[in-house]
Amino acid sequence: MDKEQLDKQCEILNKLIKKYQSLRAFSNFIHEDASDVTRWRYGRNAISPRAVISICRYYGIEPYKLRPDIFPEDIILVFNYVPRESVIGQ
Repeated sequence: MDKEQLDKQCEILNKLIKKYQSLRAFSNFIHEDASDVTRWRYGRNAISPRAVISICRYYGIEPYKLRPDIFPEDIILVFNYVPRESVIGQ
């Protein structure tokens, strides 16, 4: 990841963290270690793919906005997928 991508990652994380009482509360919610979240928040490390998926699931953020080096723009994550056949059969 380049500097611009890390800055964008930090900006998104800081907006999400502000919604919680503390960084620890945010990290507990996404099931990640607070020390890792601190590193991501200040751009020392890139967000792990596992955390990207959790953040996308809970906040509806596109994965390429957090890790464009791993997730291309045409990747869409779908959660709570119900196969079409099971919906039709009901």
